[in-house]
Amino acid sequence: MVLGRGQKLSIDGVFRETALVGLPTLGSRWIGLGATEDDDAAFLDASRWPSHYGSMTLERYTVETPDGGIAAEIHCDNDAPAAVVVVFVPGAPRDATPARVTSRWESSITSAVRSAGAAFVTFNYVGIGASGGEMATTSIASRRSQVEEVIRFARSVTRTLRLVLVGCSMGGHIVATLCRRCGADGAALIVPAAYGLRAEAINFGPDLSTELRRPDSWRDSPAFDEYRAFTGRKLLIAPQGDEVIPPEITRIYAGMTDAEFIWRPANASHRFLACLTPEDAAVTHESVERVAAFVDLCVTDADSVCRPSTEKGAVA
Repeated sequence: MVLGRGQKLSIDGVFRETALVGLPTLGSRWIGLGATEDDDAAFLDASRWPSHYGSMTLERYTVETPDGGIAAEIHCDNDAPAAVVVVFVPGAPRDATPARVTSRWESSITSAVRSAGAAFVTFNYVGIGASGGEMATTSIASRRSQVEEVIRFARSVTRTLRLVLVGCSMGGHIVATLCRRCGADGAALIVPAAYGLRAEAINFGPDLSTELRRPDSWRDSPAFDEYRAFTGRKLLIAPQGDEVIPPEITRIYAGMTDAEFIWRPANASHRFLACLTPEDAAVTHESVERVAAFVDLCVTDADSVCRPSTEKGAVA
């Protein structure tokens, strides 16, 4: 399933050479690809994060899918076998040329998690960034299949079935529909969307945009039943002022999540992870801490979470 294995790079103190973004350097400042130290320092206060990333490596891969090759990055600990694999499932980018496979906030979570043995996986959908194929020939449903291929691949590389999924916006919908059938230990939804069955099948383009504007087109979303049936740990982060996701969608997800694992910050936008305002940056900081703690909990308190297995339908 692997088209090619990329260069394996040590990132223990050589972050500039690896072209990673948002990771602490040997000093106390944050470096962002395509940005200055001052630009990144404006919204990522390095004093709040660990000063040492650990003996981790970054491996770049291309994962083959029916839609095209997916550019994926796996961040793993050199010194221990993976106890759990964490897959970040992104939302819909504004264009097909994002600067990074691993975003600043994903890098921040990877750095902040204290658990030994966690491997982290980031990727671009087909037709996005370094991935192959054409976005216009894919749909929400085919993106779900792409995520399944990434999960299969990540489990084969890390040699673990234990899984935590973190999904943002469209990625939240995909995580909600996949977490039970993949046998995940935990699922974190950040500003999660929900799409109806009809919308899932339409390729990206004007027809999909028209369908998404149809009132209540999301009400028959498969995400709701799947997430309701999921018995692993759940985390929901959804700003109260989200200007994109209908409030009722967020209320439905909240109704399936324990109150102690719901965070509804007051002053943040749907795209708060881009840190375009001081308020969004503050919420991003707190979100990183909450997701990192959630992953820690899924790793260290394994007896109380759902254990994935092929017998219960896990993707292996």
